[in-house]
Amino acid sequence: MKDTDDTLAVAARALNAAPRASMSEIAAAIGIGRTTLHRRFESREALLRALAEWGLDTWQASLEAVDVNSVVASNDPKRARQAITDLLRGYAAHADVYGPLLTAYEPSDAPEMAARARKIGELETRLISHAQKLGVLRADVPASWIGWTIFGLLVACRDSVRNGDIGHRAVADLFITTFLVGNENK
Repeated sequence: MKDTDDTLAVAARALNAAPRASMSEIAAAIGIGRTTLHRRFESREALLRALAEWGLDTWQASLEAVDVNSVVASNDPKRARQAITDLLRGYAAHADVYGPLLTAYEPSDAPEMAARARKIGELETRLISHAQKLGVLRADVPASWIGWTIFGLLVACRDSVRNGDIGHRAVADLFITTFLVGNENK
């Protein structure tokens, strides 16, 4: 599993740097031959699907790590704010992992992946809606809009780091303050 995760991590970085990279270029970035890469992933589409599944796994793990159900049950604004902060920091840290899922692979092409993405998105929306109710996040926009904004900003995080506009360490703080500035007392 670790070997597969390492391969996927390097493949994701290669695709984030050059979204149209060929299997040969991805294999070279990983440090293996094209034939070896094709033994692991029969096609570029199969590699993109594996990356998308890995992105979904990471997205779900990020939400599980903040324990959304417990945060909602607590009804505590400070705990909700911390959960949102931790979630966004985790998302920013994994922007490279999410990169191919965000822009190179459309889960709707695979109905089971689309259903899983909806289910994970519902958990994220539950946390966002609760944070809105508690005044941690602005409540004058739909929770789904905030979710889509997170999605868009993850692309911006990835691209700003890739282009050298923002340092990797600074991107998480910028990402978080986009949502939380003005609500520091909650």
